[in-house]
Order: sequence, then C-alpha cells, then structure tokens
Amino acid sequence: MDCGDTIKCIERFVNHDLTPREMEGFLDHVAECQDCYEELETYYTVAVTLHFLEKNEEGNYNIPLRLKEHLAQERQRLRNRKILRRCIGVFLVLWLAGLVWFLISVQLPAIYAFLPFGV
Repeated sequence: MDCGDTIKCIERFVNHDLTPREMEGFLDHVAECQDCYEELETYYTVAVTLHFLEKNEEGNYNIPLRLKEHLAQERQRLRNRKILRRCIGVFLVLWLAGLVWFLISVQLPAIYAFLPFGV
C-alpha cells in the first residue's frame, strides 16, 4: 500500500470498515511511514474528540496512546484471524484424511472380493 491508498483508508480505519487484507497493508504502511502515521494521528484525534463531545462522555483523553492501542488491537485481530484460518485448514485436512481412511477401510473387503486373483 502506498501513501495515497493509506490516506484514503484512514477514515475507513477509524470507522472499522477495512477488509482484513486492506487492514494488513494499512497497518504495515503506517508502521513504516511517519507522514502517514501523523496524518492518521490527526484524523484519529479529531474523530475521537468529536465522539467524546457528541456523546458527552468521559474517557481516556490520551488520544495518541488510544491510537497506539487501537493499532495494536487491530494487529492482534489479524494474527488471531490467521491462526484461526490455519487451524480450520488443518482440521479440514485431517477430517478429509479420516474420511478417506474410513471409506477405504469400509470398502476394502468389497474391493478384494472383486479381484480375480484373490489376496
């Protein structure tokens, strides 16, 4: 993801509206590009401040810290998603292997009966 794409994604990041692939590119770019991080920090500060004012809420006003926590949470969410996908993949492979083994073991005597030379 380049700076232009990252800038376009800032509002969607703040609104939790990025796809996992976009989120990964966004997080990687913001971690490396100080200019884009500063742009994100500015937008995030305005968005959080407006939220507090609209809702008349008390909260953590250390907005740069909140942003870092938000970025870390999103990074962890991506890691968890990858782990879950890998676990599901392993489960499906094991399930398929078990199914094939079961079908072969159940059908093996029937296959032997049709062999002309016997086993």
